[in-house]
Amino acid sequence: MLDARALDELFAGEMDAGTFPGAELLVAHGDSILTHQVWGSLDADPKTPLTKGLVYDVASLTKPVATMAVISRLSDMSKLSFSDPVSTYLPGFYGDGREQITIGMLASHISGLPAHVRFYEICHSVQAAWDALLRVPLDAPPGHRMIYSCPGYLLLGRIAQLVTGKSLKNLFDELIGRPMCLGDTGFRPLEMGVAAERIVPTSRGDELRGIANDGNCRFFGGQTGNAGLFSTATDLLRFSTMLLNGGCVDGVSVLSQAVCALQFHNQNKGSSRLGLCEPRTFGWEYQGGGNETSCGPNVPVGAIGHTGFTGPSIWIEPQHQTVVIMLTNRVLLSKRGNLESMQKFRKRLHTLIFSELPSCGQKKEGGQA
Repeated sequence: MLDARALDELFAGEMDAGTFPGAELLVAHGDSILTHQVWGSLDADPKTPLTKGLVYDVASLTKPVATMAVISRLSDMSKLSFSDPVSTYLPGFYGDGREQITIGMLASHISGLPAHVRFYEICHSVQAAWDALLRVPLDAPPGHRMIYSCPGYLLLGRIAQLVTGKSLKNLFDELIGRPMCLGDTGFRPLEMGVAAERIVPTSRGDELRGIANDGNCRFFGGQTGNAGLFSTATDLLRFSTMLLNGGCVDGVSVLSQAVCALQFHNQNKGSSRLGLCEPRTFGWEYQGGGNETSCGPNVPVGAIGHTGFTGPSIWIEPQHQTVVIMLTNRVLLSKRGNLESMQKFRKRLHTLIFSELPSCGQKKEGGQA
């Protein structure tokens, strides 16, 4: 069992330090929920306590939970392939080696595209921004280095739209959300009928309540491949369970076992002649042993995970069916002033959790405990 007192002390200390106003933690192990609790307040006012079941802007969790899930489903439907060149779908994407970049390279962040571009600041229209995205200079030759790239996932979302003629919001709802009964998960939650008071704010006042915190996502209409998804802890657990079950949940097949397995396999092993590619699967960070993930070195080998700028994280450990979901809205207090403390907190939290689950101790990659 998890040490409730240690968790209380950890979360209380972070709230006192201004890391976040409140947080929700859900830890599942096999078929059991080890803990599901909340600490702190909904916003900066301690008189509004946080409650379970609220809807969070999960920021970059959009990449694996929405974009990669949609791309994977389209792969199952033979609408595209991870080995396809991006230029097959975006003819304007060429020059400086771009012809070598595949959908799989975008998915595992080895395309060479930069980490971030503020299109909302440099472009006068959405169409101009889409055009500029095709011409973004590469920071490295394709396949040589892992660069966590939001533009790469903007491209993936764009490809999904072009292949189907549908918005990313509608694609997620049709292919993932509705089949999985994820009633509180999707883009532009107010349009989904989610009440504003159920949505955890990411800014003082209500101007961004239910609207993506990410600037590029807002500029492109609130539904992009890099950010914009809103969700709850229980919906994210259901999604994680689907992945652990090889693409099925409650008898409903969402993804094939083959495409689901790609999300648990390091796609960057041996992909770089320079040896600079950090472990990544299609959509996720990967704990390969010897690398330190965003949630620290104690995350078991073989686990996959992701974090979001607003504060959330998911880690999924397949060997023993362990899922750790932590949701918060740290950006309500500061955009970057508490970012370092948030990063340190995640490592302390996951070290505490996994150290108390004996069956989740570190394992050699591909070997025995």
